[in-house]
Amino acid sequence: MLTSKKIFLAALGTLFSILFAGCGDNTSSEPIPNDDDDNPVCPSTQTLVPDAGIKDIIQIEDENGCITYYKDLNGNGEVDIYEDWSKTTSERVNNLLSLMNNKEKAGLLFNTILPGPGDSTGAMIGTENDAITNQNARLFFTNANNYKIKARANYANELQKIAESSRLGIPILLTSDMLPSYPTTAVGMIDFAPAPGIAAGSISDTELPFEFGSYLKDCYRSIGVRLAFAPQSDIATEPRWNGSKNCFGENAETVGEITAGIIKGLQGQEELNSEGVASVIKHFPGMGPQKNGIDAKASISSGLIAYGNATNFNTHLLPVDKAIESGVSGVMAGYGAPEGVSDVQATEISYNSDILKTKLAEHDFSGLVFSETDALYRTNMLNVTEASTLDRAISMINAGCDVINNVKIEDAATLSNGISELESGSLDTSSEKILTLMFNLGLFDNPYIVNDDGVIDASSAESIEDNSDYSSRATDTLLNQIILLKNTVKNNKAFLPMDAGIPYKQAGSNSYYVSGYSSIEIDYQYQLASGYSTVINSFSWSDMGLTEGAYPTIEEARAHYSDYTVITVDAPERINDETGDPDGLLSYYYNLTNEDDGYADEFYINGLNKVKELYQFIGGSNDNNSLLIVIVKMKRSSAILDELYNNCDCLIAYWGSPTKYLFDVLHSVNSLEITGKLPASLYSTNEDAELQNPAVADDNISSSDWCKIEYGLSFPE
Repeated sequence: MLTSKKIFLAALGTLFSILFAGCGDNTSSEPIPNDDDDNPVCPSTQTLVPDAGIKDIIQIEDENGCITYYKDLNGNGEVDIYEDWSKTTSERVNNLLSLMNNKEKAGLLFNTILPGPGDSTGAMIGTENDAITNQNARLFFTNANNYKIKARANYANELQKIAESSRLGIPILLTSDMLPSYPTTAVGMIDFAPAPGIAAGSISDTELPFEFGSYLKDCYRSIGVRLAFAPQSDIATEPRWNGSKNCFGENAETVGEITAGIIKGLQGQEELNSEGVASVIKHFPGMGPQKNGIDAKASISSGLIAYGNATNFNTHLLPVDKAIESGVSGVMAGYGAPEGVSDVQATEISYNSDILKTKLAEHDFSGLVFSETDALYRTNMLNVTEASTLDRAISMINAGCDVINNVKIEDAATLSNGISELESGSLDTSSEKILTLMFNLGLFDNPYIVNDDGVIDASSAESIEDNSDYSSRATDTLLNQIILLKNTVKNNKAFLPMDAGIPYKQAGSNSYYVSGYSSIEIDYQYQLASGYSTVINSFSWSDMGLTEGAYPTIEEARAHYSDYTVITVDAPERINDETGDPDGLLSYYYNLTNEDDGYADEFYINGLNKVKELYQFIGGSNDNNSLLIVIVKMKRSSAILDELYNNCDCLIAYWGSPTKYLFDVLHSVNSLEITGKLPASLYSTNEDAELQNPAVADDNISSSDWCKIEYGLSFPE
């Protein structure tokens, strides 16, 4: 609502204006030139409408008749320094800190888990109101990826309205994890490749990380999220660790460059600004060397990160240094306790002042430090004895954490009351960091998702999945991830790429048979509609003009009839089932005879056997020219693929995408190329994987060139 106009006369050399439309940017102007005394030229501004927020708008007119608008966040009818967007961030922060009480400061030091929108409009607010109003909670974590964008955006706006109605009008900082990639893409957003796939494409396309970060920024902003726990900067030096599926490979320099590119795309090319999303990398100082490949969170884990020595430890910090150089806003502590670093105590990192204070200071980092996600509630943490939730939180703050992560909303009151009793110095140090971030993001000037007229309205948030700019950024990660490990010319027949046609218009390649024992969902209807070929998966004996039993199996008959035989298989992934098996050895045959291990190895074995049988048939049939193409869907950074490599004509590795993109590349539609490179080396045997040093990159003793990091054939040649 607009108050009556308040006139403030001053001889101002420079006037500033704020544009409340779109993203709520802060803008400034040069001194105002006057055409004549009667027609002053004012800065370009947009009048705030009544729906610009809960609090009143103060209008100030200068002697030239130019009006500037301010939001009266504390409702005192004046423009306080923290409400004045023309002041520096430091001035605004210091002023606001002087006005806050300890409970309001304490509310900035914990990140509360949100229950989610709750309905299609996103307007249902339950216990959130109490957490915001009575417990002063201001950081909220959302992971409600199964709700539509519009519902999440409206929900974010409702939370901001509650926050703005408080005594000082301090806004909400909505946080989130990395958005899920294909095939569990957040509702309303566009598929992108998992982290190893992004790395596989980035090795040849160095601009991809920045473009990907820009795409993520737009997605986060569409749902009101302004801080992301992304990217993950861990180095995948331990191939057996299941967490490597979220890493950008094993080379520290490459991981660092990818991390830096994504940060710049998220935050802004040079530094965080009001159009950006704050990036918090995880995990500090680097979780790659999980001892024996067992995740430190697992009950059977020793809880140790096996760095081995200070040199290895420093190697895992290289991506962190790249992130700091890129202006990253924060770091999240890792989980587990460091082993092999002589001057560091073996204590869980969120509680480890040697790591969070001493080591971070050595790297000239002064940004926000978040605790590890489960640090407040996990019971199997090494050398952590604090019993109560509050004791744990205070211990982490004393160790160097600014924000305690993933607090249950029912614990907000306990933490708010308890943390507020800390010495004011501790509260002020962390509060100042958080407020600085929030001011730099422009949240105090406009925390809302608004439409083009500056009105609080999230209806435009549904456009993400239809926007071609967003689509191209994400699609590049799907296309560029595909790695060609083996390509063959057979009987002078065309090899990859398959014969390219014009999708959706006319026939492309010749007939082919597509089958698999994998989680790859083959879209046969897409292939038929696009006109690539005749897909004969359902052909009967008579369809092929053959007498039943002419070949040992119908699959072999279809392979005989086809020009291309495409088999899809999954690489093995052993998830820690808490019964004694490590997160993963990489062979198809690992522990196959153990019937009590709770894992279906047969799923992978059947796929491998199908490949072997068809390759033996195709190779032994003199009248058959079918080319056997094996597509393996990777589950983590590394795997053992020797038996696949030795039983096919062409071998492709990738980390998953809709088959539309996969087959577009294999047909080189519109001259698409395969350029992907291995982000981590492959292993030939489980013994090789066990012998490698979990903290050291590129120490694979497997000798085959095609197994080495950054290997990948290209086509067209």
